[in-house]
Amino acid sequence: MKRYFLLIFLTTQLQGQNSLPYKNGEFLTYKVNYGLLHAGFTTLAVENAKINGKQGLHIIGKGWSVGIMDLLFPVRDNYESYFDANTLKPQRFIRNIKEGGHTKNKETLFDFKDLKATVINYKKQTKKDYPIHNNVKDMLNAVYYFRSLDFNKLETGEIVAIDLFFDEEIHSMKIIVKGRERIHTKFGYINTLVIMPLVQQGRVFKENESLTVWFSDDQNRIPVKLKASIVVGSIKMDLEEYRGLSYDFRASFN
Repeated sequence: MKRYFLLIFLTTQLQGQNSLPYKNGEFLTYKVNYGLLHAGFTTLAVENAKINGKQGLHIIGKGWSVGIMDLLFPVRDNYESYFDANTLKPQRFIRNIKEGGHTKNKETLFDFKDLKATVINYKKQTKKDYPIHNNVKDMLNAVYYFRSLDFNKLETGEIVAIDLFFDEEIHSMKIIVKGRERIHTKFGYINTLVIMPLVQQGRVFKENESLTVWFSDDQNRIPVKLKASIVVGSIKMDLEEYRGLSYDFRASFN
């Protein structure tokens, strides 16, 4: 499920805590399909947290397989991000995944004073520091960093860059704002902002422009849909359930 979270983000500028479109108690559930097969679920939750004595946010992302997919390729993924509620800079990132026979259990501690990230690998029992810069994000925190942006200022064709610390490296990504689209969901028709992250070809995806994400074009700015063509098949995620949103979530039937 790591790709699902990696796929949904971009960044430009910071906004203060008072303007954040999410709050403690927000909970989003997504249905994941692999081709025509219902493959699993993904959830994203927001909780308050104290980080070094300051107000922070704790994001919990979980993914798990169901049905036939759970027999063929069982997935039990857990991602957690702690970040400052004012600067939105990541402080701590947890990645504990089980995907088929593949497992990882790592924790990353971000130090923006000394510009380093300390990665603790619990599986290999190692601890190592890596250089970072002042604007780096972790893969889960970046989703919520993007949601803090003013969507009204994002124009069609705009290209936004983000530096993501992931797998002991800083990865530079570019995201294209494709425009706005009114899409049909289980809740009705929703106005969305459509983005297309440019991802590395060959490792996971078929081609550079194989991923599309739809965010609600309202005050909540939640991801409502994702489509990706991967090396073997395609993946689709759709918003299945929501609660604890900061603002009314409005959909219509025409």
